[in-house]
Amino acid sequence: MSETVRTVPSPFARRRTPGGHWSRTSWPERILAFGLAVQLNIVLFAGGGVLFWSEWWSLGLGTTLFAFALLAYPRETPAAARPLRRLLTFPVFWIGLLLLAYVAVQAHNVAWTYIRFGGGSGMRPVEGAVPWLPQGFLSPLEQENPFRWMLRLMPAWLAACAAWAGLRGRGAALVTLTLLALSLVVWTGIAYWQYITGAEKMLWLWEVRAREPRYFWGTFVNSNHGALTLVLGQALLLALFLRGVRSQYMRTLRLMGPHFLYLPLAFVFAAGVVPSGSRGGMAVTLVLWTVFVLLGTVALWQLVRGKALVLPIAAGALLLTALGFVLNNPDVWDRLQHALTKTERLTADIDAEARTWVNRIGAEMVRDKPAFGWGAGGWRYFYPQYGAYFPEFQPTRRLLLRDRATGEIIRNERGRAQWRTVPLWYRQLHNDWLELVVELGWTGASIVFAGLLWWLAALARRCARDPASLMLATGPALLLVAAAWEFHFRLPAPLLWTGVLMVLALQLSSRRPAAT
Repeated sequence: MSETVRTVPSPFARRRTPGGHWSRTSWPERILAFGLAVQLNIVLFAGGGVLFWSEWWSLGLGTTLFAFALLAYPRETPAAARPLRRLLTFPVFWIGLLLLAYVAVQAHNVAWTYIRFGGGSGMRPVEGAVPWLPQGFLSPLEQENPFRWMLRLMPAWLAACAAWAGLRGRGAALVTLTLLALSLVVWTGIAYWQYITGAEKMLWLWEVRAREPRYFWGTFVNSNHGALTLVLGQALLLALFLRGVRSQYMRTLRLMGPHFLYLPLAFVFAAGVVPSGSRGGMAVTLVLWTVFVLLGTVALWQLVRGKALVLPIAAGALLLTALGFVLNNPDVWDRLQHALTKTERLTADIDAEARTWVNRIGAEMVRDKPAFGWGAGGWRYFYPQYGAYFPEFQPTRRLLLRDRATGEIIRNERGRAQWRTVPLWYRQLHNDWLELVVELGWTGASIVFAGLLWWLAALARRCARDPASLMLATGPALLLVAAAWEFHFRLPAPLLWTGVLMVLALQLSSRRPAAT
């Protein structure tokens, strides 16, 4: 009776046969991976990409990387794996073209134009628009219009297509993910340092117009968006951890290795969601770690069987420890209770109450223009006219002015407290999916939904048995869910990062085609 013996590779085998993800990638793939990391970090460190110049830089770099991915590839690349062939069989390429064409029709079939009068502004109807085509409007590019909408979308679309066409295997995807993980570690370190030092300027360079000190997190003025970006970072690190565990065990029959460093870094990212004050970010983070425990248990069960139960047991112990810390810390517990009370009592939370009414306004706008919508980027211009039908919606509120250093109320020369009336930030709907239907109608929104359905189907087909790929895909999937109560996809950085990670999740389970 013969017995199959599994041999452990010699520690010198790696020197005789070069290995590692870096050595298994071609030089064009290395350049493309580095270029994608540069592009994603430009928008991340430029105020989340909302700075106007960063959008143009991102578009220029995305176009360059797209062209490079198509033109630069090794001669020995088989015909079926050449970038142009891969691009033409990539459904997102055609879906993106169709969506951009749809918005371009809106931009040229003008039905309204932006005007200023006195101290205000508004939209005036324009005659001559073709009623059976998607209609749009004219307004300043620096604010919002269909061209600015396309300027935000195109870098994400080009980067996703470049990653699909130019990164031809699992090794190239892992190199790109490692570069992105290192950059997010730097970004998170800066975010912590700004929080700890109470920095008054973002990256110590840009003034931040905020209602209170340390309102921004990382490079986002709104800390909620910073928290959701950390969710992407956690999914990325946890996916690299699961991939590293499997790779290490297959080579050496051991689980421990350098990849275990990803786990504490992911914990640091998770802890960073708490000072951001984002309730949605905390809920999404909890779901993310629940998915990790499930996928991690499955991944370890494939390797070591029953010993895999150590992971859920350890996770439960850590969760109980964290809950004990919260319950024993009066300050943290009081803040959480106050936040939950405001959430339950809608009238106690002005922002939550206003979001309820703007969602109703959005639904009314869809009923009025269900087929083609109001034009890409048109929400901020057209929703105010619906305010008369919803008197409960209060678009402004009064705030006491306080000194940033001492927190004391600022008073005038007569000793009276000074107040300031500020508008609530509803240039966005705080529900990206509803806003998408408002602006593009069901016709345009269905193009986006078709792309998402293709991604989910491809994920189920290609990655169903790969826990690392599913873990990476969990981050973008949770941000897609969170878009129902936030507007992070209206910011270039989360949109770009999400699009690229969605593609890399599919690439992570791909094998490099054999040379012919």
